[in-house]
Amino acid sequence: RYVLYPRVSGWHASGEINRAESALSRAFTYSLLLAIPVVAGGFILGDQLLYFLYGAGFESGTTALFILLLVQVANIFMYLQTMCLNAFDKPKKSFITTAIAAILNIGLNIALIPLLGITGAAIATLVSISLNAILSYAYLSQSMQVRLERKPILHIALSTGAMAGVVLVFRFFSGVGSVVLLAAAVIVGALVYFLIL
Repeated sequence: RYVLYPRVSGWHASGEINRAESALSRAFTYSLLLAIPVVAGGFILGDQLLYFLYGAGFESGTTALFILLLVQVANIFMYLQTMCLNAFDKPKKSFITTAIAAILNIGLNIALIPLLGITGAAIATLVSISLNAILSYAYLSQSMQVRLERKPILHIALSTGAMAGVVLVFRFFSGVGSVVLLAAAVIVGALVYFLIL
């Protein structure tokens, strides 16, 4: 995001919008390169990660962890799209999307935390960040074409699916009952993902 900002701003100033579109698409791809497999791995091993890294008391936060992993994916779109809005000299639109999302976040936190605790806070964050990403997409689409690189994203998704399958089988047969087995599951999953990718 920080590297792209001056470039996108320069391309906007010189009318080279197609270069900004291409750079944004590539930025989505590179950002999702790690985010998607981390989400999948977190869903499969999240409870064990919390148990072994932080202790049994934190295992109850597994649902919140799952939701916060999804927040990181939404963050990718929100951050990169608001960066482009600012680079296109549209800070007012960027502010509007952020302000609406912040107000929604506060309201949802007030409503959900008493009911669901930390999970409610995670849900509030996911909803508000997702709304921010949707609104920034709507504003940015008025100035440029916002698209994903389909083939690379498909490769990421297929590699993640294979990795998830291997980690599920590993967990089923090993039980992941120790830190060593947990580390082995993470390493095996990473190797499978990057080899297939």
